[in-house]
Amino acid sequence: MHKHTANLPFLKDGQVLLFLSRMLYFCTLKNKAMIIQKTREEIELMRESALIVSKTLGMIAAEIKPGVTTLHLDKLAEEFIRDHGAVPGFLGLYGCPSTLLTSVNEQVVHGLPTSRPIEEGDIVSVDCGAIKMSFTATMPIPLKLGKWQRKPGNYLK
Repeated sequence: MHKHTANLPFLKDGQVLLFLSRMLYFCTLKNKAMIIQKTREEIELMRESALIVSKTLGMIAAEIKPGVTTLHLDKLAEEFIRDHGAVPGFLGLYGCPSTLLTSVNEQVVHGLPTSRPIEEGDIVSVDCGAIKMSFTATMPIPLKLGKWQRKPGNYLK
């Protein structure tokens, strides 16, 4: 298993969004839905973008600990994505100032990273996106930090 996906239990070795091989791109043109089937080469480019996102989230999962801020994680994610030949998918999109969209505990989903330190028992939702060769991939994951203060079922359902 790759070192950056080892902390993501839902990703198995060699498995990155297998549905990409069957994925169709949906778009709207003149109020009519169109389905444009992707070529094998385009699907491979989509897979590369998805792999960068999954590796980024694996790296974030390894870095998250008490005292770390989501702003710090955001900076790490941007560097990681750029080092892997892609650009952050959310940065600049509709004026978004960050690479990651984060929320802690009961905060609304798709929040912006803050300077608030993460604490033991927090649940951090992290959404990451990357663009490589004009193909975008995004993936959200919830990460729990340490021991639970409450039963987790209510948070993650």
